[in-house]
Amino acid sequence: MSEYSPALKVFIAHKIEIDTALSRLRDLSDNHFNVPREEVEWRHVVELAYCVEQLNKLVEHVFNEGEFAESGEHHD
Repeated sequence: MSEYSPALKVFIAHKIEIDTALSRLRDLSDNHFNVPREEVEWRHVVELAYCVEQLNKLVEHVFNEGEFAESGEHHD
């Protein structure tokens, strides 16, 4: 019998997925999102701005900020 509950196993699996995604994003960011600096165009700016918007929504959700704030409380 496992010492971990089924919920904990799924929680850890999701955490691993997040860690993997964050690592991939960090690697891609470190490589300037595979766009050589001399080739950056406005379409790249728009695409990256969309990613920033989505990440900001996720961060606000996780930290109960912005539109996700619970009755004005912020959890740091």
